[in-house]
Amino acid sequence: MSRIVYPEAFNGQRTLFANIKEKHDADGAGSVLTAFLTQKFINLDDDETAGNDAFQADKLRLLKSKQSENYMQLRNIYIDPITSKMRGMIQFLKSFLKPNTDALGDWGVKVVGGKRIDFPTKFIDIVILFDNIKEKHDSYTTPASPLTAYLTMQGLDMATLASDVSKANDYNTDGIQAAKDAEEAFQKRNNLWEDVNQHVHDIGEFLMNLYKGNSKKLGEYGYVVDDSPQKPKDRTSKIKLGDKITLTGTVIGSTLKNTGTVSIHIYKGKTTTGTPIILRSGEMWGVPKGFSTITVVNPDLLTEAVFVSKCYK
Repeated sequence: MSRIVYPEAFNGQRTLFANIKEKHDADGAGSVLTAFLTQKFINLDDDETAGNDAFQADKLRLLKSKQSENYMQLRNIYIDPITSKMRGMIQFLKSFLKPNTDALGDWGVKVVGGKRIDFPTKFIDIVILFDNIKEKHDSYTTPASPLTAYLTMQGLDMATLASDVSKANDYNTDGIQAAKDAEEAFQKRNNLWEDVNQHVHDIGEFLMNLYKGNSKKLGEYGYVVDDSPQKPKDRTSKIKLGDKITLTGTVIGSTLKNTGTVSIHIYKGKTTTGTPIILRSGEMWGVPKGFSTITVVNPDLLTEAVFVSKCYK
């Protein structure tokens, strides 16, 4: 049974719409779509305008998303060294206060079972812990804070550390705001594009009925028609560190999604020759003609790669 493989990624959907409109405009008065568009109150010029606005919103989404990543990276550049230094401070205090490790609670440190230090993993909790340690340290006058000798020996200055924590916190705030801006732009894009994409599906269904028995005719409008008797299925693939896999039967016109946390490299065919298509974490790639067989590489030596593709096998 013939079926249309609709692109899942926005760029692929927008390209398909452009192909439909180009074909309709080129056919002029003889376009087979004219009566259908009138019946359904679809105006392709209005859809094109909405699509252009959606594209601008998507550009803003990408920009804000990259800005958010950059801010968070800058945040980590400042906070990671401080996290390591805080661990050293806490271990020193644990030894200093032994056997009364519960006294670490006065410094904001959580102790589990009277022995294990429960160090926070979330950024905001790390900042809170640092603020608690500094506040307790600064509260000492006579005698001096037990951390004083340790800080001196390690060449650390609490005021300098606090300044770096403040910078990290500012970058974190900026990163969160940029991520919110990206999400708002994403929602705006989807709102603008929702009706247009529905029209693309409606037109596809109409053309499938019109050209019943000759569904390949839809290719003139940019649609990808699958005549395989077996319906393709989503396939989740995992690639070990620095390894690669080869997939056959990948559906042309479908979308490959990088659902892992590391980038993957995609090559045409069964080899890794030529320039790869680099797909970052969270990105999608529309599978073009000629890529039914692909080789996917995980160049990362620390983390497993994961992606989802649509295949016949």
